Amino acid sequence: MRILSLILMLFALSCSASKEAKKSEQIKATDSISLERTACYGTCPVYTLTIYADGKVAYKGENHIEQIGLYSGQLEKQATIALFAKISSYSWQLYPEKYPIDNYDFPQFHLEYKSKDMTKLVKGNTNAAQELIALAKQMDKLVGGITLKKD
Repeated sequence: MRILSLILMLFALSCSASKEAKKSEQIKATDSISLERTACYGTCPVYTLTIYADGKVAYKGENHIEQIGLYSGQLEKQATIALFAKISSYSWQLYPEKYPIDNYDFPQFHLEYKSKDMTKLVKGNTNAAQELIALAKQMDKLVGGITLKKD
């Protein structure tokens, strides 16, 4: 019985590793997701960040933010794989290029996804698809959790 349990456990682990390998094979090192936060009439932070499929992060702070200038950093491999597996599953071709602006005092976000198959730029603010709003927040959180070094 112990041997059967051990075999089943090893099989489950190998399947899990195989799924992770397939996810990372579909994502190319040149794939990227960029987030630009635009200005508002007040003191909204203005910056652009790009996360590449190899985990590299490029950041450019422009206004109303602590880190002004060019910075770079590195995400952990698992966080990068999870992020790109998530965004590669989105139906990017179905999103409009620009969502209607509901309040011009709110900053916009621009998300640009680049893969071997497509490049898609989507602009929006609070009227955008909820998964895009959540993605922008997730990107902010991921980059906020790493050390950025001044370039």
